This record gives sequence, structure tokens and C-alpha cells, in this order.
Amino acid sequence: MTRSQAVLITGCSSGIGRATALNLVKRGLPVWATARRPETLDALADAGCRVLPLDTTTSSPGSPRSRRWRPSTARSAPLVNNAGYAQGGPLEEVSMDLVRRQFETNVFGTLRMCQLVLPAMRAAGGGRIVTMGSAAA
Repeated sequence: MTRSQAVLITGCSSGIGRATALNLVKRGLPVWATARRPETLDALADAGCRVLPLDTTTSSPGSPRSRRWRPSTARSAPLVNNAGYAQGGPLEEVSMDLVRRQFETNVFGTLRMCQLVLPAMRAAGGGRIVTMGSAAA
């Protein structure tokens, strides 16, 4: 990764995504910090990150929640797949709708982000994808 390569990070509204974005921008790297709720990204914008609304479950180009982000934005930039959450509760009480929503974010959203950036990475002859996860999720 070179100092001129922008890093695209999903799930920057809090936690590891926010900390990663702040750490990288403080090191002088250009950072695209994204979150489903862009109003959570103000501190990252103030720190020097470029911020974008991005819902990984609807990350197709032209989707209303990701209208300013395009795969060409990232080019062959490193992708940090961080968007995700844990759904707790007794198995017999968690609705299938909640389970599906969690899979849309934690599994299918991560896969979709990879699918969107891989063609540009392949054309550039390389790239990096880091995917975060947790046993709780």
C-alpha cells in the first residue's frame, strides 16, 4: 500500500472501523470512511477522512444509500470490510427477519463489497482486502 492509495473502510460509525479510519488518516493515508448512517461520520470528516454513506446490503451502484460511491472510487485501493453487527437473544425468540438482516450485512454485504472492488483490483494487477469478523456476529 502506498501513501497515495486511498483505503476504503466500511462500518466506520463506531468501534474498530472508526478506530481504523482515524489511525490510517493520522498516518497520512487517504481514507474513504463509510457507514450506513452518514451522520455518524462527522468526527471522521473533521479528522481528514472522506466520508460517504454506504449500506453494504444495498451497495449496487445507483442505490439510494450508496449513491456517491462507485467501484471506480476505490480503483485498486485496499478494502477493509468492517461493516457488521451481532444479533443476540435466545434462538427460539430471534425472528427470522432479524437473522436475515444480519446475514445481509455480515455475509452478503461483505461478499458484495468484494465483488465490487475485485474487477478494478484485477485490472490494476493487485490489491488488498481485509475482512473483519467476530465470533459474536
